Amino acid sequence: MEKQVIITVGRETGSGGYEIARHLGEKLGITVYDKNIFEGIGEKFNIDTSALEKFDESPRKMGITRKVNGYSNSPEEQVVELQRKFLQEKAEEGESFIVMGRAGIKTLLDFPCLLIRIFVTADEDFKIERLHMQS
Repeated sequence: MEKQVIITVGRETGSGGYEIARHLGEKLGITVYDKNIFEGIGEKFNIDTSALEKFDESPRKMGITRKVNGYSNSPEEQVVELQRKFLQEKAEEGESFIVMGRAGIKTLLDFPCLLIRIFVTADEDFKIERLHMQS
């Protein structure tokens, strides 16, 4: 791919957004980052990510964690920050990729590339049927 392309995909649960992103990645020959982002984080920052994965896409525990001068002791926020750094570095290296959620839009919005934002939705019956098939 000549020009750097980054595609961010948001989706509703059960809408099939991951399958769409996976097919798009195959067609374009680019990596799709979702939960597999932790493998890349582990390699890039030389850390064991198994402990981090339990805080993935979890809200910060109010009253237990705090933020002082912009720094947080929240493991949930630190996991988000690691993901943002990873995506920023991949973008700065010129890699084209697809990112599922992971604050991709917020992280890469002002990055000088072709940024395509997709949100996948579906009607309730379709989502319910898909979720029943997966369980």
